Amino acid sequence: MGAYYKTLQEGPMLTDADVRFFRENGYLPARPLLSAGEVSRLRECCYALIEGRAEGIPLLNRELYRDERGWVVVQVVNAWQADRAFYELLFHPRLTEAIARLMDTDTVRV
Repeated sequence: MGAYYKTLQEGPMLTDADVRFFRENGYLPARPLLSAGEVSRLRECCYALIEGRAEGIPLLNRELYRDERGWVVVQVVNAWQADRAFYELLFHPRLTEAIARLMDTDTVRV
């Protein structure tokens, strides 16, 4: 596997070698998936969902845990239905194609 990996905007995500590696090892090494701009946009959309400022309302938005330091775990269910940015990520053709190749199928369901 090469040292440079493509993000969603840069061509096919997986090589045949990537797929072979996954089938042999059950994982792929971590790599960039999104550009810095895409991450920034999704981060803002995530905060908007949590704070109730999103385009729509998620199926569920709840705080699961908060510790004495103020660390919080929030669960947002079906964010893709409440905000177009998450929909576009989840259904991005390059991402779904890569997942289908790894799963050795032509159908991927949410």
